[in-house]
Amino acid sequence: MYFGQHRLTLMAAVCLCCITLWPERAAAQSFEVIGAPEEMPFPFLYFQGVSKDGLVCFGQYINHDFQDEAVSWTSSGGLQAHGSWAGDPGGPTSFSASNRDGSVLVGSYRAAHIGWARPLRWTPSAGIVDLGILPAGQVQGVAQGVDASGAVIVGTTYGTNTGELAKAFRWTAATGMVNLGFLSGGSTSSASGVSADGLVIVGSSASSGGRMPIRWTAANGMQALGPLPPGYVSGHARATNGDGSVIVGSLSKSDGSYEPFVWTAALGFEVLGNMGGQYGTATDISENGVVVGTTTRPSNYHETFLWTASSGMRSIPELLLTDYGIDISNQVYYLGTPSISADGAVIAGEAERFHEEFGQVFVGWIIRLPAGCPSDFDGSGFVDIEDYTAFVLAFEAGIDEADFDESGFVDIEDFTSFVLAFEAGC
Repeated sequence: MYFGQHRLTLMAAVCLCCITLWPERAAAQSFEVIGAPEEMPFPFLYFQGVSKDGLVCFGQYINHDFQDEAVSWTSSGGLQAHGSWAGDPGGPTSFSASNRDGSVLVGSYRAAHIGWARPLRWTPSAGIVDLGILPAGQVQGVAQGVDASGAVIVGTTYGTNTGELAKAFRWTAATGMVNLGFLSGGSTSSASGVSADGLVIVGSSASSGGRMPIRWTAANGMQALGPLPPGYVSGHARATNGDGSVIVGSLSKSDGSYEPFVWTAALGFEVLGNMGGQYGTATDISENGVVVGTTTRPSNYHETFLWTASSGMRSIPELLLTDYGIDISNQVYYLGTPSISADGAVIAGEAERFHEEFGQVFVGWIIRLPAGCPSDFDGSGFVDIEDYTAFVLAFEAGIDEADFDESGFVDIEDFTSFVLAFEAGC
């Protein structure tokens, strides 16, 4: 798209004064531990993840009735408990996934009159709502993923044990719970995550060739991400990016060991390896390609990692100490399964720490790192005329990278948004 050389030249001249080193404007990095309220009988708090805008953590704690109760946490509002399903007051609940801003949370509850865990959806207006269950022998289940809007929820339902009759599902208010089926030759499947646009679901399915990581779309149904790399016999997809083009999870070997992977249609599987141990999985991915997960050291000591294509796999505690001077060794024993915000600037999960009365307890943790700068268009670490030139070339070519406001279209609003961000220095 072309708006005239004179106009672009004038804008460039206006913006020449805006050259900025954006990292100096980034928010200070931090590591924060969030514990259960001291008045709780058992001070155990489990963070299962963080919303993609990085503002809401969620999970469960043990309440006064010695039950798991679903909770959410924000820096401004602190820890909020969300009660139980109205059909069974006092029953245990937990949250396992969030929409983009934390206004829709999903997970499971256990109702005494049913005897099994059931998938739930929570909103501020409706509270906890039962999503139902698939028919034909299904008695329990959990919601494990939700799209950015909160409209599409995915998860798994089961028979009387979690290895029996497992079926991946997709739920919307219009369709209710829909069975996603299995790969050829299989009889069980599970869904662990969904893209921000709600169009791509990831998980795994049994098949004639073993359990395979899968990708499901309405157009193509359930498809294996295979073929698996040599030496690997099965796998599971845990999460995907906003449009479903990058998928992460774990691949297993015949000896029972497993390793984290990143998958794209163009490159297939990239196995990330472990830190000398036998076990690891990639649990989440940001929109700018930052992968987080868990791995093990040679003694199979648990470690939490951050991976990028440029820097490879790094221990998160070591990254905090080396890059930011933050030593967490005197605060927690280790960091548990991590989740990451869309911009890669917020990571959260659970950890163990010492407690004088109970010995070891679980707490929540949240890491805030300097966020990337959108107007650093060429990724150099500086906002300068090269970024302006790179954006103009992308804009005139009409390519996806020039969709600066993420509207799905390359238009004058993108140009305006970029110029405003450029002039602001980030």
